[in-house]
Amino acid sequence: ASIGGAFEDLKRANRELTNANRRLIELDQLKSNFVAMVSHELRTPLTSVIGYAEMLLEGMAGEMPKEQRDYVRTILEKGESLLGLIAQVLDLARIESGHAHLSKVATSPRAVIDLAVSDVLPQAQKQGLTLEAHVEDDIAPIEIDADKIRRVVVNLLANAVKFTPPQGRIMVRVDVVEAPPVG
Repeated sequence: ASIGGAFEDLKRANRELTNANRRLIELDQLKSNFVAMVSHELRTPLTSVIGYAEMLLEGMAGEMPKEQRDYVRTILEKGESLLGLIAQVLDLARIESGHAHLSKVATSPRAVIDLAVSDVLPQAQKQGLTLEAHVEDDIAPIEIDADKIRRVVVNLLANAVKFTPPQGRIMVRVDVVEAPPVG
């Protein structure tokens, strides 16, 4: 009788766990849908703000004094930065849902590093920092998702800018090293 009772308790606990697991899966899907929807809803007006800021800088609404141009440039920079954060949130949601996709293409490491440095250079210059990139000339193209690697490098450089004292120097160096033997 006690074995039968324990077996029934075990079956009941198993049903409860199965129901709880099913509910967690549903909640995770709801969270993913919410993140995707909110990201889309934020990205649409933000893209419009960026577009208008670009048009203002191009003089489409008339010439602006330098101080106003500086403010509009700041709006543009911060808008693009926020757009990048939204893209990262979407990437994280894709990774969590198992739908992450890498677009691997043979890419020059120099091109990725140069683009990442150009993304961060304005912030570095504002703080009086020197930002240098040294990429060995003989590095062959490698199969990578260039956009995701660029974002990683941009994040690392942005952190370096944030934590480097004024008048400091940040250096990115890319060269080929022999991998140690495995085992």
